[in-house]
Amino acid sequence: ALVEAAIGHLEAVESPKGVDLCSGSGCVAIAVAKETGAELDCIEKYPEAYGYLAKNCKAHGECNPVMGDVLDGSLTENYRNLDIITANPPYLTAGDMATLQPEVEFEPATALFGGEDGLDFYRVISRIWKPCLKVGGMIAFEIGLGQENDVKEMLEGLGYSEICYVNDLTERVRVVTAKVQNSGQL
Repeated sequence: ALVEAAIGHLEAVESPKGVDLCSGSGCVAIAVAKETGAELDCIEKYPEAYGYLAKNCKAHGECNPVMGDVLDGSLTENYRNLDIITANPPYLTAGDMATLQPEVEFEPATALFGGEDGLDFYRVISRIWKPCLKVGGMIAFEIGLGQENDVKEMLEGLGYSEICYVNDLTERVRVVTAKVQNSGQL
């Protein structure tokens, strides 16, 4: 759903530019870039994931891997006039972490845990990355089940507009998108 939302936004954009935050293996950004021709930087903090990201970007020749912490405000200074920001940040709550399935327990906890309510990354990303978007630019978040209203309220509070929900194949809301209609300054 995140890939489809990004592609839908970028179809009408000439020479689109953007970033994929918490990129992991880069699959979201690579798929978007292949479909739209977008120039995308993929930002990943964890060295283990970054290794896969760099290999995938090189193999597909679509995106630029960047090692960095998306919560570090100084990183945002490198980006302006973006058409799109995609992000699949950690969104598990404290309760979710207590009941993890064995197959995901090998992941670093910090790559999964989004704070007590699962929304810590959304709060910071939506605030510090907003000035990086051009007017009409879109931020698209993958979210955990049931987080859509909290994320919508957060985005509204920061002045984003045209907030939309996107369902996954099981008809559950898994993506929230929003646009910037002013200069991006808070």
